[in-house]
Parts: sequence; C-alpha cells; structure tokens
Amino acid sequence: MADLRDDPFLDEVLQLFAAEARDWLGQIREALQALEGNPGGAQSLSETIRRGLTNLAGSAATVELAGLEQLALALVRLSSVLPGLESGTGGGPVSVLREGLGAIENSVQQIEARTAPAVDFEPLMRRIAEAGQGKPPAPPAARPEPGSALHAALLDLQRSQIQAPEPGRDVLGEVLEALGEGVTQETVLQRLRELDGRDREFLTEAEFRLPRIQRELSSRRPGQAEGSGQSQAGDGLLSEVVELRDKALEARSEPVALFLDGLHGFLSIAKEYRAAIAPQRYDSVGSRLAALLQKVRQWAEQGQAEREAIEKFLHQRQAASQ
Repeated sequence: MADLRDDPFLDEVLQLFAAEARDWLGQIREALQALEGNPGGAQSLSETIRRGLTNLAGSAATVELAGLEQLALALVRLSSVLPGLESGTGGGPVSVLREGLGAIENSVQQIEARTAPAVDFEPLMRRIAEAGQGKPPAPPAARPEPGSALHAALLDLQRSQIQAPEPGRDVLGEVLEALGEGVTQETVLQRLRELDGRDREFLTEAEFRLPRIQRELSSRRPGQAEGSGQSQAGDGLLSEVVELRDKALEARSEPVALFLDGLHGFLSIAKEYRAAIAPQRYDSVGSRLAALLQKVRQWAEQGQAEREAIEKFLHQRQAASQ
C-alpha cells in the first residue's frame, strides 16, 4: 500500500474526503437505525439513505476513488428496495447494506491513517446485486387516511420510480415535499413549471460559468506565465466556483455541487502548494471539468423527462376519471 504522506497535496485532499465521508456515514447509519425501528417512515428515511450514498459516490468520484464510487452507487441501487420491505423482512438487504457501509468505513480509516485504501470490493458487489434482486419490493403499504386520492396515487408513482433499476432525480419527491398531502392537479402542474424554470436558470449559469472556470484553471497550471494579478484572479476563480456550487445546491443537483466542492478544495490547496502540484493533476481536473457541462445538460434533460412523465400521468388519470 502506498503511503499518502509522500504526496502532501493528495493527502490533504483525501483527508477532506474522509471528513465528509464520516459525516455522511453517520447520517446514513442514523437513518437506517430509525428505519428498522419505524417501518412507517420508510419512504423518507430511505430517501435520506439514498441521498447520503449518492453524496458519498460523488465525493469519491471527485477524488478519483473509483472503487469506493462504484460501491456507493451499488448501495444506492440496493437502497431502492427499502421502502417496499415489510417490518421484519429486511434482514437480507439491510444486512448487506450494513456490510457495504462497513467496507466504506474501513477504507476511510485507511485514508485517515495516511494509507491508500486497497480493498477488493468484487465479492461484496456480487452480494449487493443478489440482495437487491432476491427480495422484490413488497406491494405498497395501505394508504394512510388522511390524504387525498391524488396524493396516494403520486406516492405510488414515486415508489415505482425509486425502485427502478436506475433511480433518477426524484422530481416527484420534490413536488410532494413542497405540497404535502393537500395536492391538487393544478398545484402539481404549477410546481412542475417552477422546477422547470429553476433547472433552466441553473443550466444557463453552468453554460456561462463553466467555460470561464476552465479557462482560468488552465492559466493557473504550473509552467504558465505568472502575472501580477494572479492572486486576485485566483480569488475570483474561487468565487465563480462557489456561486455555481450554490446554484447547483438550489437546483438540488447534488453530484454537480459535490464536484464543485471538491474543485473549490483543490483550488484552495493549490494556492498554497502550487509549485508542488504536478501539471498532470491540473490536466486531470481540467478534463473532468470539461465533461461537467455535459453532465449538467444530462441532469436537466433527466428532470425534463421526469416532469413530462408526471404531467402525462396526471392527464391520463384525469381522462380516466371523466
């Protein structure tokens, strides 16, 4: 195993990842414990688990820990069966989920010990896949009283979307979170229009800011001519990243926000260690930054597709009632 103390920059970046991972692991374990004690709250608690794992995967990708990224994504897929598990039947999936969390925690401990994690996740990945397929989701639980019929129907639709092989953005979850049980077709459609506007605004910001950030990052690469205003330009670059990160958070684009958080950490550390950072690290970050705009566009397209699916569901339901 490599000793991370041989590369001070990499060590500092990975220690930031380890600290964030500890926070997310704590939130996930807390939600999992609450889920086992309160099956009635499975929907919201499972969403907390899914988001925490998604954050972990995005952060691992930012620091190029591909094995941990793939493990976290596999656990995201496994977590999609949790809302459908009846009380006392979740032993298999929950046990494997805990095993996966333990493997991630062991890797974090290795990073904290300044040792590069070297864990073979392949056998565990197979068990995760088997646990997700071996227990099909139980039928939806009885609909609570109170709550409108439309709210119950939307919950059923959301459950089917979360349990899909590749869970999406969960636009419907945002709608239900904002509107509660007293939803009507009109308020849902209004909220969908608001989310569409928010997505368009974020995409516009990304298309404007990301090329500027990429150009400025390229100019800071070791070997480039240094100007007297480079420090001020560097502060401006950090501000650009923070502003776009905040827009990503407003739009609930968590993977993009996580990448930008990692980029902010890289740039902050680079101001101190600039001469010690190999040009290849700048090239690696730059290439991933170049691909980020396409990811934002795909994220916006996914949101549009989910909104259209919800609108279609509403119109079909309205037609069937007439």
